[in-house]
Amino acid sequence: MNTKIIVKLFVYSCGAEAGPPLGTVLGNLGINALKFSKEFNDFTTGLPQFLLLPVIIYITESKTYTFLVGKPTSSFFINLLKYSKMVRLYKNRALQKVFYVSFFNFIRLVIFKFKFLNLLESMFTMLGCLNSCNIKLSLS
Repeated sequence: MNTKIIVKLFVYSCGAEAGPPLGTVLGNLGINALKFSKEFNDFTTGLPQFLLLPVIIYITESKTYTFLVGKPTSSFFINLLKYSKMVRLYKNRALQKVFYVSFFNFIRLVIFKFKFLNLLESMFTMLGCLNSCNIKLSLS
């Protein structure tokens, strides 16, 4: 299989539609957007619809394609935590919002996201993501 074009995009699980913008991108490359949407939605049927998934589409010269669906990004999960009950919100002395995630929920997130990697190294990676999303780690 000679890959001619690689398309990287983000699509909500069970949310692929043949209309714009996805249909426009795939249509310009000679791919049937309706067929891709159906295949993608069938593939992601068991997932919650709010998950934003990274998708890589490999298109060959004969206009056939295959696609790979990855896990959501770490920052997506962390920002999702802000709207769940897994993160507590406090206001500090300067009346700024400070988000905290418990150590237990932090470990659960690390194990889910980096299942096959070294736990200690994965924890440092996730701590960097927490820091960039302005969430602190609570040891209690």
